[in-house]
Amino acid sequence: MRRPSIAGVCLALSACGPTLEDHEALWRAKGPSSYQYTYATGGLPPHVQLRVTVQSRAVSGVVVLAPPEQLGTPDGLTVEQLFEDIRARLDTSCKTTSWYQESLGYPLSTYSDCGEEGDGWTVSDLVASP
Repeated sequence: MRRPSIAGVCLALSACGPTLEDHEALWRAKGPSSYQYTYATGGLPPHVQLRVTVQSRAVSGVVVLAPPEQLGTPDGLTVEQLFEDIRARLDTSCKTTSWYQESLGYPLSTYSDCGEEGDGWTVSDLVASP
């Protein structure tokens, strides 16, 4: 008789490794209150890439890096709001996968597969600001 692998058991129980709440707590404990990062969407076009500036845990600036045509006034998100987005995605029937930065806990990417075309986003180049 074949026994399930540890990975299979972890997927079935969803109890292996740090949880969303663990990463969020790590960010609250060690993350800077002022920072910049690059946010990029994926999935259905248009794909958007933004440079987001956060000061004292509030978005203070957003620069559109792509696409070259203007899509209106884009909203930037704080890392706390990215965690909220992940939580909202997990409350749907879509399969959602997220990856996190190890030492600070912030989300690096999230992808939800809801059928023909999924969607998600990535975070890169996060640096603390003075």
